[in-house]
Amino acid sequence: MAAGRQAWVTRLLLVCGFLFVFTETLLAPFYPQFFQRVFAVADLEITGQYIALCRFTVLLGAPLWGLLARRFDPLKLLIIGQGGAAVFTLLCAFVDNLQQFVGLSVLLLLCKSSYLLFYTLLIQLCGGQRQAQVVGSVQAVVHLALISSTAASAWLIQWDNPLQLFVLAAGLDVLQIVLCVLVMHKRGAAVPAVKAEQAVRVWSWRAVWAFAAAILLFNLAANVVRPYFTLFGQQTLALSEWQAAVAFFLPSLMVLACMPLVPRWCQVAQRQRVFSLSVGLMALSLLAQALSDSFVSLLVARLLFGATLLLAQASLELHLFEGAGADVHWQYSLASVVQNLAQLIAPLLAASLVAWHSLNSPFLVAALVLLLTLLIAHYWVFAAAKAPQPVGELN
Repeated sequence: MAAGRQAWVTRLLLVCGFLFVFTETLLAPFYPQFFQRVFAVADLEITGQYIALCRFTVLLGAPLWGLLARRFDPLKLLIIGQGGAAVFTLLCAFVDNLQQFVGLSVLLLLCKSSYLLFYTLLIQLCGGQRQAQVVGSVQAVVHLALISSTAASAWLIQWDNPLQLFVLAAGLDVLQIVLCVLVMHKRGAAVPAVKAEQAVRVWSWRAVWAFAAAILLFNLAANVVRPYFTLFGQQTLALSEWQAAVAFFLPSLMVLACMPLVPRWCQVAQRQRVFSLSVGLMALSLLAQALSDSFVSLLVARLLFGATLLLAQASLELHLFEGAGADVHWQYSLASVVQNLAQLIAPLLAASLVAWHSLNSPFLVAALVLLLTLLIAHYWVFAAAKAPQPVGELN
């Protein structure tokens, strides 16, 4: 593929990724307020249960799309998935009760779980030499979308009928389809399969299980603080909705600022060291958030949280992608299963912690979980995986 065409395809796929994350997270910071305003449901545990159901749906859908991508063009699958998502998202604007909303949410997320193909298409397209740059760009796009969706949700939640936001989301899903069709025309021939001289990573079973545990625990820690964060800010520090929204998306802003560091700091030689230092500082930032007594101190802790989250996640993902070869869609779909399992457990755990203890307890538990992640990664993940070997030697 010509360099100019590849650049255009990369940009279009990144825009698709932005739109996907924007529409998926449009209500994420304000689900408790949304359920209360639209369905008159004030039980805080409903939020945790709903988010857990959404994660379980993606957990089932992601490996299905990854398996299909072994036989069919991933880009065509991505178009099909986003088409279904557009239909079910539009229907969400016309629901009459919570049960209908939950049912349609399950259907649209089964379609939206095709999103993982956008990431692996980029990784496959750009090759091993640019993986760090691609991972950094994807993380920047994801967090830019989180910033945008959080700012938008603080406004949309105040509409007389917040359900109408799903009409906007459906329109953006249609735009994704248009962009994917443009990618198909500009891409030309399908991305070639992995060449024989390319290397693939050889994993021992101990390394596989350790890697799965590290992904599970890291994502659990990163997500358990999200469902009740705005409520924590409003009730503990007396923040306004806009202040809570700013604090919520501030780590994403920090990710954008630190994105250029990924290609430089997350290379193979220093990847383990960067991961360990980032996870340790991330745990400290969570403790600082739990103990914050002012808006300013909370913001400082959130800035540190965002920077360390980016570097730790990029290091972990690059360790997975290194040597993945042509089977990157399937391998990442399996990693996505573990990631979504963590995102399933996180809201349930958060709901239980908030109900049994306090709104700051998820931060404390997340810090402890990160310390366990650090131990597993140090002794079993980075040390246990064998170096990539040429395909021809794997017999």
